[in-house]
Amino acid sequence: MAQRVRDVMTGAPVAVEPLASVREVARLMRDQDLGAVLVTEGDELRGLVSDRDLVVRVLGEGAAPEKTTVVSVCSEEVVTVGSDEPLGLVVEATGSSKRVTPDCDSETAKQRNSDTEGSPHMGHGGNVITELTIDHREVEELFARIESQPVGDEQRRKLADELTIELVRHSVAEEVHLYPAVREHVPDGDEIADKEIADHARVEQLLKDLEGLDATEPDFDHLVARLKLEVSEHVRDEEARLFPLLAAAWTPKGLDELGEKVRSAKNTAPTRPHPAGPSTPPGNKLLGPGLGLVDRARDLLTGRGQS
Repeated sequence: MAQRVRDVMTGAPVAVEPLASVREVARLMRDQDLGAVLVTEGDELRGLVSDRDLVVRVLGEGAAPEKTTVVSVCSEEVVTVGSDEPLGLVVEATGSSKRVTPDCDSETAKQRNSDTEGSPHMGHGGNVITELTIDHREVEELFARIESQPVGDEQRRKLADELTIELVRHSVAEEVHLYPAVREHVPDGDEIADKEIADHARVEQLLKDLEGLDATEPDFDHLVARLKLEVSEHVRDEEARLFPLLAAAWTPKGLDELGEKVRSAKNTAPTRPHPAGPSTPPGNKLLGPGLGLVDRARDLLTGRGQS
């Protein structure tokens, strides 16, 4: 029997208001692990916005996410299909430039949005740019949490460990998969990738210097401040320059596949800084998983990074 749309649906789509900011919608997509949301006004479907729309029409154009409305960047031509329609109809429709969504009323979509609001984060999903951008926001949040604790408080050390784990996993995944893709697909990609890897080297050395310090030691806060400055500059450069260039140079399928590779790499990457280790293939691909296994064993024994 031929498959129908309902056999592969993941649930009713989430809907947002047309005047919602891109930043609000991006956070919603992150928190609910969504690749796209509907844009509705009352009972009227205004369009659909996907993670690619956010990258190409917001990041790629240099627009301010907090000032850009979602209706201004959404795809307006949306084909709807009923849940009982043959799946082949969707395959045929997706061969066009239009977006396809299951045919459900806006109240159903709004109800799902309400029911899932505040649900725990279950992973990023999305293409490589969405994945890494969300990593950046999570790192920024960890810096803010460290700064919110009293000077010398033990919690600052614990949060610094969490920050180190996130930064190392993120950096390794970029070095194994993102930067080789940049070299291959982006004009002047070698120069860009070399610059980003140099940024990583400075960050990793700071993490190594921070690793053995207690939060009460004078150098602790100084190193955290230097680390934040280095990471912030790196993030700004990637989001303002590298990501738009990559989005313009590569196919949506390629970006999606790279996102999967980055997620997989983060699962096996080291969790501690290894500044002497290789930062380019094939060395990092060969040594990374082994270092990651050792790091995770040490973390398990010491309770490091566990809230």
